[in-house]
This record gives sequence, structure tokens and C-alpha cells, in this order.
Amino acid sequence: MHRILSFFLVVVFFATSFWACKPSPDETFGSGAEWFEYQGGPDRNQYSTLDQINRQNVSRLEVAWEYHTGDTGQVQTNPIIVNDTLYGMTATVRPFALNAATGEEYWSEEGGDVHVLNSNRGVVYWKEGGDSRILFARDEWLYALHASTGEPVESFGDSGRVSLKAGLDEDVADKMVMSTTPGTNYKDKIIMPLRVGEGSGAADGHIQAFNIKTGRVEWVFRTIPDRRAWL
Repeated sequence: MHRILSFFLVVVFFATSFWACKPSPDETFGSGAEWFEYQGGPDRNQYSTLDQINRQNVSRLEVAWEYHTGDTGQVQTNPIIVNDTLYGMTATVRPFALNAATGEEYWSEEGGDVHVLNSNRGVVYWKEGGDSRILFARDEWLYALHASTGEPVESFGDSGRVSLKAGLDEDVADKMVMSTTPGTNYKDKIIMPLRVGEGSGAADGHIQAFNIKTGRVEWVFRTIPDRRAWL
């Protein structure tokens, strides 16, 4: 099987150019000069105010570094960069952290089962005081890792993970529920979208908010009215 590069050159250029154009300390989150969240920010507009790379010099870019994850498959990650660290996901849904300037690996989750039905477009970063976490979904689970080490946050749910079925009805136990798109932070909550089956027997795809500190379900928005209310 052909071994692919987990990052194409455009992603390498993206990472290194963002590091080189690091904003001054007085620039606040939301200015368009950082890439703290999936697709650039909570509005998902994929826009950056950085202008060091432009139409006049883009043709002169050269490869700064490459990173090989060692697996194969679809790489759909939109990496984030926080404090000069790049966080992303491999084709087989394994998170990793790199030095955004050099490509040096800080940590990566060890390989295991191949999750053939699951793809993943990135991770979520959260910080409060000295506690910083990376959150991501794989299969039916939402995971929390320490951002500095990649180790599970033991106090989050059951030893670092909670089920994405936690706030759904009981009949979803044997149904497909996963999330391929990163959630959205709001204070100490992560709001998670769901991917479910497309047949008549699919699980209800309700939107859930989980407490980032504990993993507890904080609220559920029912995208389909509660069937029990009709009886």
C-alpha cells in the first residue's frame, strides 16, 4: 500500500508561515492573526489577517519541513496552532503535537486499531489557568488529553473519555454515533455535532454540550422533537 505524507506542502507552508508571522502580544483572540480553532475561529470563516505570504511571493515558497505520520488513508485535518505548537490528526484518527517552526514531534498517540469508518477534521484546544487540554472524537467517544503531553485527563469522564451517546435516547446503544468535525468551545463547555446513519433506523442526531472539566453532559438540543411527547 502506498504510504502517503500526512501533510501536503500547502499545509507545511501554512504552519511555518503562521509561526513566522506570529502576532504581537497585544493582538487578541479573534483578530484573525491566530489559528486557535478549527477553520480559524468560532465563525469558521478560514480567514487570516497575516500578510507576509501574498500573491507576489507565494511562487517562491520552499519546503521548510515535512512530517510523516506513518499511516495511510484520508487526511482531513485542519490543524490548529497555539503558542507555536501545531495540533492535528492522522488518517487513522490519532492526535499529535508538533513544533510549528521545525516539525519536531512533541507527542503523538500510539497506533492501535484502524478506525475505517471514522475520519476526523481536527481537534479542540481549551485552557484555564495552568490546565490546557486537547479534545477530539473517535468512534462514539469524546476524548480529553493534556495538551503538553498527550496523556489522558483522568478526571474527564471515564479515565479521559465520555460517550457521545450519553445525552441521547436509550435506543441508540447499537446505532452508529460519531463526530468527524471538531466541537466548539464556549467557556467550560464543548458543543459537539454528531454524525449518524442515513437510514430510517438511524440514531437521532441531537446536539450536546459536555463540560470540558468533568465530561458531564450539560445540555442537549433536540434536533427532532421528543417522540415521547406525542404519545
